[in-house]
Order: sequence, then structure tokens, then C-alpha cells
Amino acid sequence: MKTYAIDTETYYDKNVSVKDLGAEAYTRHPDYYCGMVSIVGPDVRFVGKPQDAPWNRLRGATWVAHNMQFDRWVLNRLWGQGVIPDDVRPSKWKDTTAIPAYLQVSRDLGNAAKVLLGKTPDKSVRTQMSGKHFDQLTPERYQILCDYALTDAALCYELYTKFHNKLPQDEWDLAELTVEQGDYGVQINTRLLEDYLATVQTHQIQLLDQIPWRADKPALSQAALRTQLCADGAGNLPKTTSADDPAWAEWSQKNADRFPYMEAFVQLRRLNKHLSTLQTIQNRLDTGGVLHFSMKYCGARVTGRWAGDAGINMQNLTKGELFGASVRDLFVPRDGHKFIIADMSQIEMRVAAAIAGDTKFLNMLEQGIDCYEAHARTAMGYKDPRPLKEVDPDLRQIAKARCLSLQFGTGPDRFREFAKNFGLDMSEAEAKKQVKSYRLANKGLVSVWNELQNTFDGSIGDPSCDVTLPTGRKLRYFDVAKQTVNGKTGLNACVQRGKNIREWFWGSKLFENVVQATARDVFAAAMLRIDRGGIRTAWHVHDELICEVPEDQAKDALEFVTEEMSKRHPALPDMPLGVDAHIASVYDK
Repeated sequence: MKTYAIDTETYYDKNVSVKDLGAEAYTRHPDYYCGMVSIVGPDVRFVGKPQDAPWNRLRGATWVAHNMQFDRWVLNRLWGQGVIPDDVRPSKWKDTTAIPAYLQVSRDLGNAAKVLLGKTPDKSVRTQMSGKHFDQLTPERYQILCDYALTDAALCYELYTKFHNKLPQDEWDLAELTVEQGDYGVQINTRLLEDYLATVQTHQIQLLDQIPWRADKPALSQAALRTQLCADGAGNLPKTTSADDPAWAEWSQKNADRFPYMEAFVQLRRLNKHLSTLQTIQNRLDTGGVLHFSMKYCGARVTGRWAGDAGINMQNLTKGELFGASVRDLFVPRDGHKFIIADMSQIEMRVAAAIAGDTKFLNMLEQGIDCYEAHARTAMGYKDPRPLKEVDPDLRQIAKARCLSLQFGTGPDRFREFAKNFGLDMSEAEAKKQVKSYRLANKGLVSVWNELQNTFDGSIGDPSCDVTLPTGRKLRYFDVAKQTVNGKTGLNACVQRGKNIREWFWGSKLFENVVQATARDVFAAAMLRIDRGGIRTAWHVHDELICEVPEDQAKDALEFVTEEMSKRHPALPDMPLGVDAHIASVYDK
């Protein structure tokens, strides 16, 4: 089957931007248009106006594009305008960003071409097109743009022809499914969205009224805040008022009563972020109230997990109500449909135990015992035949904190802080005792940490350290080196070829990567089975899958989804899976 690479060039400016609007809404903007298309294949090498392209020669072939979701939306508009004959369709689409993403190379075409093909295209031409119309370019500038566009299509074609066999078919299917989910989109409760916007904007006005300097300076000016605090006798302040700085968070919490405007400042910062999400959703809705989105296949550089993209992170939607608005309550099934929301319960704990060979723990899960209780029984001496939750809920909280933190090598100090999230106020001595107890009771797990550390140590000087997952996929760490920074010596490596960004690694952190990557593969295999079984997978969040099904088929779909997600992965036959699934009329997780 012939393959053709397609690249489109479209008008954009500071207001008409795919970055701000998302691909679907961008191509509906009244000022948007496609001014150029380039096509490269075995018997075609074309660049020019879309209406002049040899579309008939592409009928029934494989079409590839670098960021297929964008180019496909552009072509959808060209079909709708009659520029492309309606009967000219591909047999299938392929997104070449999947190639560098899977191979742990930065996914942008320029970097992918440089690392994988040894070619360095000039990407500045596209940047220079902001606000410029194609028909107003001089002949010289138009030719430069033609050369640029044709080069992009040629690089895309070369990437696919040389590297498409590097991805297993399941990975290609996952990359395609990622785009399909975003293109299908999710229905938004538009009436509720309008109510939320009004409510949050009312809160915004109330908070702004409490900022004393806002008439002269931006309300969220950190310099203005510091000046005001100093004028009011705040004394020594943390070095930064960044929301992510722990010292500032602690200081502002202790002094909230002294300086009411400081709390308003903190809350306004949270509110504006929340309001921005609501406004972005509103701006991207199509005429039917559907939000089209995008996610990054293999968005996490090492593990291959998905990542959010394009301004709406479907992997991290805000939980709960904030300033009178709950983002998740906006996400609803289409009329006549229901959601099936299902997640693999404690998948990382199960994977960690399977890799560590903890058969006693896995056998308890097989009997239907809760993960945290199973840990208490196998590692903390709990012997009572009654459920732990009923007999000793405090012990269960300790078991939960241990399971969710210590399997990845957390030390006493960090564990002590982590335990506070579960209402546990531990002394330094108690935290040390818990860490030591956990490691003594999980020698198989600690042994895997050490094996990974030894493998990493032995790879210094090699091009990469390759770690093979139980599923067969490889994680790669490039250019492992031993370095000393600020008096501390350790090993670091790059996790993307072509990007000299180094990260520190040690045995338990490597184990965390292995566990998360393996859990990703187990979940992905189940998602593919469900999709191939005819169930619409709307989107997913780590180990949670949201399906949309006709209401009259919801019960059968729930049973099917639960069954498929409960099937053991062939690479981990001794690892039982737990699934929590239900039918819903709103995204209520």
C-alpha cells in the first residue's frame, strides 16, 4: 500500500492560534484558512495551493502527518469546502509524532529529524508567517515557504518509511486511539458552565476588592505584595512568594490573619487558574457543545504514560468544587448515553509486588483481601481474621501510607511529611522505624532496587542503559554519568535523545519508572481490547478509563469493561487485577 506524507500551512496570528484555541476550534475561526499543502510519496512531490493538489492520486493510500490531529482537522475543513473530493479518503492515518515519542526522542519534527535522520530543518520560516497572508507574500518569500513546507512533508515521509517498524502494532493502535478520543471529544453541560463562569467571576470581584494596590499595579504582582507586606511590618519574608514554594506556603498560612489581603492574593491566584480552565473550555466548544481535546501519546518521557496537551489537561482535571464550580461536573455523556467509569484498583502496588515476587501478598489479593489489609497481614503482623478496616482503622492508615510511599524508596523525613496526608503525626523515630520495618518485610522489592542500581552503575560510559519491562518494552536512559553537585555524588542520565536535560536516578527511582511503565502497558492492553470490542473509549486518566455507551447498553457494557480490565496480562500471569467500575451520568470520579 502506498504511503503519502501530508503537511498543511495555515494562517495564524496572536488571536488566531491553535495553541490557544485547540485544533478543532482553530480551524473554525472566521479568519482561519489553509493556504498551502505539501505532499510527498513514492510518485508525488507537490507543494502549492490546496485546490491544485493531486488528491485523486492519494485515494485509498496510507496518509501520514506529523501531528496528525491538526492536519486532519485542516483536511476536514477542506473536505467540507469541496476542495478535496469527498470520495478521496485514506485507508488509514498514521501520526509520525508517535515514532520519536516511542523512541524517547523529543516529538517536534525539527528535533526528531535531527536525532533520527541526521537532518536539521530551518523552523524559523513558519515563525515568520505570523499575521502574514499567503497571497500577499513576495514571489521570493512564497518560494521560501514552499521549500520549507515541502521539506517538512519529505522529513515526515522519511521518518515513517525508515522507522515505522520500530513500533509494535499495538503501539500504533494506541497512538491512533489517542487522536480518535480527542477528535470525538466530550459533551459539556453548557448551561452549568455558564452558571459556573458567573459564580467564579463574582468570587473574583470580591477577592479583587481586598487587594489594596490593584488600582496602581497588577493584582497578582508579587513585587506589590512584598512591598505591601513590608509596609505593614511583616518582617522577614520568604525569598519568593511563588505558589510552589513550601516556605511561602507555610509562612502565608501562619500569617493569614495578620494580613487579610495576603489570603485574598493566594486565593485569587488559585481562582484565576480555575477561571482560565473554564474559559478555555467555553472557547473551544463546537456548535453541539462538544469539547475536542488532545493528549500526548507517550507524553511521559520515560514511562510512556500519556500526558495532557494544548491547554486542557485531561489527565489532571481538578477534583471537587472550587469557588463554587466543579470542572468534572461539566463532563457529561451525549444524549441517550451513559459513562462507564472504571479504574484498575491499586495497579502500581500490584505490579510492584509481582515484579518483586511477593506471592504471599498477591495470593491475599486473589482471595479478595484489600491491598492495604494484605500489606498489614504480610508485613506488619496483623493476624486478626476480621477485616482491618473494622478492627484497627489507624493501622490501616499507616499501612496505606507505607504502601503508597515506601515502595519507591521514600526516606524517613519525606515519609513523615507524606503520612500527614493520612492524618498521621509521626515522630522522627517512628518514621525511621516504619521505613526500616517496611524494607525488612519487603526484601524482594529492595533486591530489585539493588539490581536496577547495579545495572545503572554498570552502564556508565555506555550509550544507554536499557531496562526491559515484564511486558517486553524497553526503558532507555542515555549517557549515564557519575557527577558531584553541591557536595553530593550520584548518577544521572538523559531520558530523551537530543535533549541535554539530565535527571538523577537511583535504584528505587528506577523501580518507580519500571512499575509505572508496566502499569501503563497493562492498562493500555485492556483499553485496546475494550476499543476493539466495540466500546467507545472517550478518554482515560492514568489507570482510569471513561467509556461512553448508549444508555440501553450500559449494563452489558459495564460487565464487558469490567471483565476486560480484570483479565491478567500474559506477561504477569500471577498478578490479579482489581477493577472498580460503575455507570454514571456525569464524570464523578
